[in-house]
Amino acid sequence: MDLATVATGGTPVARTAVPSRFGPLDDLTHARTADRKSIVMVYTEQDNPEKYFINGKYYDPNRIDFVSRPDTVAEWTVTNDTEESTPSTSTPTSSR
Repeated sequence: MDLATVATGGTPVARTAVPSRFGPLDDLTHARTADRKSIVMVYTEQDNPEKYFINGKYYDPNRIDFVSRPDTVAEWTVTNDTEESTPSTSTPTSSR
């Protein structure tokens, strides 16, 4: 089961090898945050088959839950609210 699908558009370009090193990365420390998104994920083994929920909705690979604008900075807060002890994260990322 896929947990994310990325849709792109535009003129196709030739494939290149994945680089072994990334960077330099933009310093986003003082960047203006254009959007904030929160995701609360829940995984339950009590049902058969197991179920995944994102923000209270049963995971549906055919539904689009989030859309980001290119060349903007979005702050994502991702929380795993299962019974497992997994830390929550808050990571600023760039959609460039």
